[in-house]
Amino acid sequence: MYALLLDFQSRYVVCDVDLGFGVWMKGVVFRMYGINAPEMKGLSREKGLASKAYLEDIFEHSGSLGCTVVTYKDKREKYGRMLGEFYVGDEMWSVNSQMIDAGMAIKFMGDL
Repeated sequence: MYALLLDFQSRYVVCDVDLGFGVWMKGVVFRMYGINAPEMKGLSREKGLASKAYLEDIFEHSGSLGCTVVTYKDKREKYGRMLGEFYVGDEMWSVNSQMIDAGMAIKFMGDL
């Protein structure tokens, strides 16, 4: 699926999603599949803000606010968000993996 980014936090992304044939889902909230990033409030706020800034940089450096989203069996996690892995650039780099590699998130496959 192609997605146009609207907003993002350190662990979730809000997108308009192109389903094809001129059909769009507006304002879909995705939790980034397989990662856990710091919260944007409380004691981890500074780390959460750094993680969000890094995520913004990834999308800005890709040259577009568009990306490819791969969903996992269209599952939703416990808060009802879709689970997705995001890919950017011509080489289709995994944004989720980049967050882990940069130390901005940890791998998390827990209680979904």
